[in-house]
Amino acid sequence: MASLTALVISVYSFIAVRSAPGITVVMPDMIRLAVDSKGTYSKILMQPVIAVLGETQRAETVTGLAMQMRREGAAKSPGAQADFLWYASGHWQGDVTTGQYGFVEENDASPFLVTRDKPSVSIMDFRADNWLFAPGTYRATLTVRRATDSRPLTVHWCLTLRARGVAQIKAHPGYFLPIRKDWPANPSDKSDRSCYRGEPSGAPAEVPSPTSVPTPTGTPPARKTG
Repeated sequence: MASLTALVISVYSFIAVRSAPGITVVMPDMIRLAVDSKGTYSKILMQPVIAVLGETQRAETVTGLAMQMRREGAAKSPGAQADFLWYASGHWQGDVTTGQYGFVEENDASPFLVTRDKPSVSIMDFRADNWLFAPGTYRATLTVRRATDSRPLTVHWCLTLRARGVAQIKAHPGYFLPIRKDWPANPSDKSDRSCYRGEPSGAPAEVPSPTSVPTPTGTPPARKTG
């Protein structure tokens, strides 16, 4: 009986280890928004952790990423919804002579592997052509497609943009506006506190001058495109 039990456990363990791996996506505390210098497209930079679940030894191939955003209360308005395409992955790189940072593209959007020991932690660049951010609350979906399952994995999230943040983005092309979901909350603020926000609740509404882009309180130095 003991040998039969051991055999069953061994077979189960073998199947579990060899079966298609499940994956999970952990959203970062901060993302960054920007527009290009001509105002023809908007971009979102984010660094989600994409990891394999369980004890499987198999790798998972992520075949594609996509993002969709919809502004609440503007279902019939032009530009209320945008489809962001995954454009590239990369990293931040500093310039010791200027003290500025730029986003450096490493790879075009292409399939990549994740394993239990090596999750994906790349910064992903998403872009939406002919679309610009506007003040409001957006409901967003990050879609992760994989080779072993025809059903995509979806992650739902939201962000709230105020006029101040939108003005910063539009007035300073290439400026990556920090959007966080861990800003200290103001009790009088009735917006969804689980959403990413461009500044702490109750932040002043001034707009930076064209020659100076201040860093919102509590964030790292503003990074600029290379």
